[in-house]
Amino acid sequence: MDKVKAEFDAPDLSPEVFAENVKDCANITQHKGYSPKDFLDWSEPVDLFFDDAVHTNPIFLENLQHWGKLVKSGGIVSGHDFDPNHYDIMTEVSRLAKRWKTELHVLGAVWWIKKP
Repeated sequence: MDKVKAEFDAPDLSPEVFAENVKDCANITQHKGYSPKDFLDWSEPVDLFFDDAVHTNPIFLENLQHWGKLVKSGGIVSGHDFDPNHYDIMTEVSRLAKRWKTELHVLGAVWWIKKP
């Protein structure tokens, strides 16, 4: 019996679909590039950072450090794949919550921390 499904049943996650999904949100701006290397000169504070890119160190930690310092107080640092298959994510996110002395929230595999 072939257990491989011929079709992948998931929504299209392209930049175009993202733009369509947030078209009514004037305060959301999409930026394309490799993070953090393409955004090292970024200095404008952000309200929200969501990471679902490279799931291993050193890149994951570099993203967390780079964007974590740019998230405004009261803003959200968040991401996907908080599960045992992604040890670096679980470890670094837990360390960040402890360092910031704030609660780590997890729903399914999505995680978020409110910056103090």
